Amino acid sequence: MNPDSSTPPPTHSIRTDLLPRPGTRWCEYEKRALEIRRLIPLRPEQPLDPFQLAHLLQFQILRLSELDQLPPDLRQPLRDVKLWSGAALRLPNQGSVLILLNDSQSPRRLRATLMEEICHLLLGHPPSRLTLEEPTGRTFARHVEEEAYAIGAAALVPFAGLRQLIPRHPSIEALADHFIVSRALLRYRLTVLQLRHFLPPA
Repeated sequence: MNPDSSTPPPTHSIRTDLLPRPGTRWCEYEKRALEIRRLIPLRPEQPLDPFQLAHLLQFQILRLSELDQLPPDLRQPLRDVKLWSGAALRLPNQGSVLILLNDSQSPRRLRATLMEEICHLLLGHPPSRLTLEEPTGRTFARHVEEEAYAIGAAALVPFAGLRQLIPRHPSIEALADHFIVSRALLRYRLTVLQLRHFLPPA
């Protein structure tokens, strides 16, 4: 994948044993995610560091806590993690990319947010706008957000790695710790991949 490209390259060379159920959108999301993981590259069971990936792609990261120039009445609402988590911006004058992160989030949620914003950029999604007029703190397109989140989650917790590690780490907590993600994201991956039944009852 060319870091300057807005979309991942063709996925025809991916081995089928690395993929979930063929013919589903989850399989297509997995293909995109594996192309992203190949940039580093990583084995299926290895956790991906989104900050390393952003550096490789030459995406600048700016944390909300660093935005001292914003007036307090604007900065404080944006710090509400329930409203806003991150945004990716292309800077027309510089030709570079800036990812803005709300670092009041937990470290693991911050990793997922950054991965989602990287996916927005690589997939060429139209940028959302930060606005206090929307309940979420930003403009929102549901299908775009679903695609970026699903591919980002698959990049952080790939199907092949998850399937490989379940016998060794047979709990949501252990698997989440291994991939350095939240338990909620790990549950999401187990559910959409139909792997949850391989774990013992909670």
